[in-house]
This record gives sequence, C-alpha cells and structure tokens, in this order.
Amino acid sequence: MEKVDALFQEYNNLWHEKLMHKESIRKFNNYISYLISMGSLALTFQGVSSADFFREVLSNANNPALLKKINDIIILAFLPFTPVVLIVMSFAMNDLFQIYVIGTQIGCIERKINVLLETSLLSWEHLVCPVVYGGKLIKDKQQHEHALVNIIRKNNNFIFVPFVGLVCLFTSTIAAAFLLSKNHPYLFALYVIILFWLIGTLIYTGTKLNQYTKGESQLSSFFSKDKQFDNNPKVFRSEN
Repeated sequence: MEKVDALFQEYNNLWHEKLMHKESIRKFNNYISYLISMGSLALTFQGVSSADFFREVLSNANNPALLKKINDIIILAFLPFTPVVLIVMSFAMNDLFQIYVIGTQIGCIERKINVLLETSLLSWEHLVCPVVYGGKLIKDKQQHEHALVNIIRKNNNFIFVPFVGLVCLFTSTIAAAFLLSKNHPYLFALYVIILFWLIGTLIYTGTKLNQYTKGESQLSSFFSKDKQFDNNPKVFRSEN
C-alpha cells in the first residue's frame, strides 16, 4: 500500500498544479488590464491625464484640435495592442502545454493505481480526456472508427481566433500607417518585423501544441512507456 499512497500523493500534487495553470488561463481580467493601461500610456505621451482628457472631451466635443489629439491617442494605443495580445496568447499556450503534460502524467498514474488496486475507478485523464479533447479514435456500433468533435476547439477556431485576428489586423494596420505618415520608416520596419516574428512564433508553437494534444501524439506515446521510463530516465529525447 505504500506504493499506492505514494502514487495518490503524486496524483493530488499534479492535480493541484494543473488547476493552477487552468486558473492562470481564466484570469483574462488581468490581461484586459494590460490593454487598458495602453490608453493611459498613450495619454501620458500626449501630456494629458485621464481626468483632464475626459473633462475636455465633455466640454469641447466639437474642438478640431481636441479631436486630432484624441485620434493620435487612439492610434498610440493601437501601436502596442497587437504585440501585447500576441504575447498574452503565448502565455496561454504555455499554460495549455503544461496542462497537457501534467494531465498525461496523471493518466499514467491513474493506470498504475488501477492495476495495483485491481479496479477501474480512475479513468478521467487516461480514458475520457484523450477521447473528448484529444481526438482519439473510438468505434461505433458498426465498428467504424471516428473521433468526437471537440466543441471547445471548434469555437476557438471559428469564433475566438478569427475575431482576435481581425481586431489585431485592424489595429496593427492603422498603427503601421500612422508610423509611415509621421515619416518614421525605421520604426515602421521594426514594428512590422516584430509583428511577423511574434505571429510566426505563435504559428509554430501552436502547430506543435496541436500535435502534442492529440490522443495518439508522440508525447503521450512516451508517457505510456512506463517500463522504459522507469528503467532509463534518460530515454526522453527530441525526435523532431
């Protein structure tokens, strides 16, 4: 029973760590505060406090000079918008990768505990999640293999990602045009390079993450080799 107790302790520790990463993803209010701070930073560059800004807007709504300053402030807020959004998305991807690795290891522990206790009590991480979230093939009544539709992934692919992409395209285009209009070609080139670098990195890591989160991925295959891992911990190496 000492082995079972040790496995349960590791099981609980990993579940606690996994919940921490899930909670980190849910804290979008912190990320929204980053975006709000861009407006304050833009006001600071214009030498205007937030209170003075709103006071002037309410009292001089038809003032051309004020409208031009508001336009510049909005564009200044657009400049860091897309880079910050892309960086925030990279934070979420880091947490997703951690969640998947931890969940896969929890699944291995579930199988070990079930074998030692001669039961099938634990099943979430090694049976349910690969099918529901990882696209692992299952057989229907006619013995045809098919994968369940991951509703969360479909919503992200068809709603969240396109919406964020359009907003980022809109804000970054206006920001880049603003830099050109102010005769800052070097800043424009640097801005575009940074955007393409961030987007390329996210596409690459997102592709890798999509491969790792499949039910029959290289990573899950490694974790399933318990004996090989126990006998030789150095066996893990990159095969990419």
